[in-house]
Amino acid sequence: MGKNGTSRIVCRLSAGYPEMIRACEGLDAVTLIEARDQESFVQAIPDARVVVTHNGLYTAEIAAALKTRGPRLEWLHLVTAGWDALLKHGAPSGIPVSNSSGIWTPVVAEHVFAMLLGLVRCLPEMERGRAEGRWVHGEIRGSLSCLRTRTLVILGMGSIGRACARIAKTFEMRVVGVSRTPREEPHADRTVGVERLAEVLPEADALLIAVPLTPATRHLVGARELAALKPSAVLINVARGEVVDEAALVRALAEGKLAGAGLDVFAEEPLPSGHPLWRLKNVVLSPHVGGYGDPHLLAGLAGHFRANLERFLAGKPLHDRVTMPPADEPFVEKNPA
Repeated sequence: MGKNGTSRIVCRLSAGYPEMIRACEGLDAVTLIEARDQESFVQAIPDARVVVTHNGLYTAEIAAALKTRGPRLEWLHLVTAGWDALLKHGAPSGIPVSNSSGIWTPVVAEHVFAMLLGLVRCLPEMERGRAEGRWVHGEIRGSLSCLRTRTLVILGMGSIGRACARIAKTFEMRVVGVSRTPREEPHADRTVGVERLAEVLPEADALLIAVPLTPATRHLVGARELAALKPSAVLINVARGEVVDEAALVRALAEGKLAGAGLDVFAEEPLPSGHPLWRLKNVVLSPHVGGYGDPHLLAGLAGHFRANLERFLAGKPLHDRVTMPPADEPFVEKNPA
């Protein structure tokens, strides 16, 4: 599509390029180019006006190429919700960055409640009983809980946090939101600033972590925060593994100071075979698949890009702009164990 001299959009994706082509049909002002590997991606960058890629494919080599070989670059778009790779490797200075967080939200929210319900209804224990041919009625009856009337504290009231608050209300839960910039939320009983996190943690029957990984959120939930939770509480993390002090979490789970955890993200992925989380019986381990399973996902990501591309070509502000922290602000452990 397109003609010589049109805006070149270079796409480095693991999936979804055909959907991008279909979504951008009729836009004669652009030419889409697929980079199938890192080498072809780097070679295509010098003439790119727009780069579209995936957080997981954004490497140090790509970051260097964008900084030194992209004089025409005007926009970097991520088809992912996460953008922590840009913090790790660096983003091109002065170039707007957008992401696709809202498209992943519905299925991630479902995954949150799949893990949460699995924990409170003791599904891991039931499954172990099934595998061993044991009737575990007497073992788990006293441990069963429910969501009704319980309190869900949501750390991060972005699109995923808001969606989970809405679902929580259908279970008649009480919802407390924690946000960098607290505001009234229609499905939260109240919201507080992140500086008041320690104040609301003792209220939580479940703590949901849904914040992006930034220098300010790295190890935001550490040993002190975990100690503030009830021993009967559970933790759900669909953000990034590094938001939680993983060693402190393992200790809390192993020592019975936390009832359980549902984890879709880890500090190191894949989770190493010898990691102590594999041996804990009170966790649900999910291999970073919380956003997958929606048959409309790729078309939704492409449609979202098309809508933003129209705004870009018209000189209008982009939707879903990512606010990058200062380049000289390093990752730090907020609460080292």
